[in-house]
Amino acid sequence: MLNLNSFKNKITFLGAGNMTQAIVSGLVSKAPSIGSQINVVIKSEYRIEQLSKYQIKTLNNILDREALESDILFLSVKPQQVRDAIESLKGKLSNQVVVSLAVGLAIEEIKEWLGGYSKIVRVMPNTPSMISKGMSGIFATDEVNSIQREWIDMIMSSVGEVLWLDDEDKIDVVASISGSGPAYIFRFAESLVKAAIENGLTDEQASKLVIQTIYGSGVFLKSSEDSIQTLREKVTSKKGSTQEALKVINENNIDKIMLDVVEAAIYRAKEIRNELSIKDS
Repeated sequence: MLNLNSFKNKITFLGAGNMTQAIVSGLVSKAPSIGSQINVVIKSEYRIEQLSKYQIKTLNNILDREALESDILFLSVKPQQVRDAIESLKGKLSNQVVVSLAVGLAIEEIKEWLGGYSKIVRVMPNTPSMISKGMSGIFATDEVNSIQREWIDMIMSSVGEVLWLDDEDKIDVVASISGSGPAYIFRFAESLVKAAIENGLTDEQASKLVIQTIYGSGVFLKSSEDSIQTLREKVTSKKGSTQEALKVINENNIDKIMLDVVEAAIYRAKEIRNELSIKDS
C-alpha cells in the first residue's frame, strides 16, 4: 500500500487557484519532503509568493521539461481556460495521468483536446478541502491503471475523504451535493442567524450559536454509528418544541425543496458542459 512518505512521483499543477493551494498544503502537511516533487505552472507573482513556503518549483509553461516529465498533471484552471491551456500537449504525453478539477467539463472534451490521449481522471473536490476536511468525488477512465488510481486516491485523501464513482455522469451529482453543499449549509446558517436575531439575540450571539451547532452536529453525525434519521429522531422528543419546529419544515416540503436544489445544480453543470462544447467546436 502506497503512502505519502514513500511517494516519489512528480506532480505538476496547471494553475494556482484555491484548490491547487489546498492540495499542495494538504500534501506538504502530511509529508513535508513532497514539496520538492511538486511543480506549479503559474505567472502571478502574488500566487508564487503564497506557494513559496511549500518549497515547490514554479514554472512558466506547461511545456517546460519538468512539467512534461511529471507523472501526474492536474488541470486546475477554470473550465473555459482548459482548452487553450492543454492543446499544446497534443502528442507530448505518454504515461502521465491528467487530472481535471474543472466543473462541467467532460472527459471526452479533454481527450479530444489532447489529441485522443485517454489517461484522464475527473475529480470534484469542495471548499472544505482548504482545511483538509474536504469531500472529493473521483472518476477515472479504464486506461488509468490501479497504481495510478492509488496515487490519485492518496493525493486527494490528503485534503479529506474520497468517493470513487463508476459513472462519469455521477460527477455532476457529486458537484450538486458536496461541491455546492457548503453554500447550501451557509445559506441555512444565514437564515438561522437572522431568526435568532429576530428573537432578541445579538448578531455575535446568534452567529456563535449557529456556527457551533452546525459544527458540532457535523462532527456528531460523522462519529455516530446511528443513521441520519435515527439521530434526528433521538433529538426530537414527542410533543416537544423540536417536533413542533420540524413540523413546520415538513409542511414546507423540505424534501421537495432539496430535490429541486440538487437538480438545478445538476442541470446547470450539464449546461456548462454544453456551453463549452459549443464554444470550442
